[in-house]
Amino acid sequence: MRTSNSFRIAMAWQSVAIVAAGLVAAGFGGLDALLSSVLGGTVALLGYVAFWWFSRLSAKSARDVLRVAIRAESVKLTVIVLLLWLSFVAYPRMVVAAFMCAFVASTLFAGFAAALSSNFPRSSTRS
Repeated sequence: MRTSNSFRIAMAWQSVAIVAAGLVAAGFGGLDALLSSVLGGTVALLGYVAFWWFSRLSAKSARDVLRVAIRAESVKLTVIVLLLWLSFVAYPRMVVAAFMCAFVASTLFAGFAAALSSNFPRSSTRS
């Protein structure tokens, strides 16, 4: 299974956002805030993985491309909603502010990284 460069870059940025948010949350709120933050970032990360997985389906026409994109986005949103619900049900000591900050940061970082990855300078073999 081959992954695109933009996916790898987005995953790396999301991972950085999760770690950074976790460290900040741990400094302010202790272990529960750290766990809440990591959980929030992971929910966004898993949603992005679900989107990537379903967007790899082959498309032969513009109609198929649109169908694949809508399906991938629907799966991503479904995964995120289910994981949000599961997180709040399974972890009663959740620090909601830390969870939501990490979730939003991870989501934004993935979007920025995916949008900017096509603009990253590439090495040139020309002299």
